[in-house]
Amino acid sequence: MRLAVAACQRQLGWRATFLIFACWFVLACTGQPLVGGDADAGDASTGTNPQCPAGALLCDQTCVDPTRDATHCGSCATQCASDEACVDGQCTTNCPAEFSLCGGACVDTRTDIENCGACGTLCGSGTVCSLGQCELTCGGGLVTCSSGGGTNGDGGGSDYCADLNSDRENCGACANACGVGQQCLDGNCTYSCPPGETVCNASCADLQTDPANCGSCGVACANGEACQAGSCVTQCSPGL
Repeated sequence: MRLAVAACQRQLGWRATFLIFACWFVLACTGQPLVGGDADAGDASTGTNPQCPAGALLCDQTCVDPTRDATHCGSCATQCASDEACVDGQCTTNCPAEFSLCGGACVDTRTDIENCGACGTLCGSGTVCSLGQCELTCGGGLVTCSSGGGTNGDGGGSDYCADLNSDRENCGACANACGVGQQCLDGNCTYSCPPGETVCNASCADLQTDPANCGSCGVACANGEACQAGSCVTQCSPGL
């Protein structure tokens, strides 16, 4: 090693010799080069977290809807039991009106090709589920949609019948999906609020106690006032 270093000193000078010696030292200590080795690959992460839409949660590097995801119900890793569904962020065995609990999900058995008329009743290829019956065409005010979502839940892009008045994935029109936490009412996407609350400016508000929406949406109490029983009242200092 000394003879090699001496030769480098004579031919390349001290600066070049120092660089060679430094590289030899790193290789001797780690067995890997500084650039291109495993250690270099771990210096910085090349992955980026996905950007989730408003209301969605990033769980296990995937954007989920915590209001109806049975694996992440209300929060990441909060899993519902096998006989429960996630409704409005709560695990429950009770589904909204016109929906039935099938396989841990609330489905519309009027239009769901995998649960047509009853849980587990699968419609054959080329047919759709119309009003709980496997048919060739949709009827009873239902519309044929094929955006790959909807109440059939197969995600395969096959045709299925949709109620444009209540289908979250086809609200008012095919492929017009409602956002996270919204439901489709009369063909319009609206937020699903707990009992006693009202949708005000794309959020839920208690009109009895909300100082920004006191008594009705948009009615804000003045500074020093509180909202009590839907009316703005002046707050008194303690002892007065």
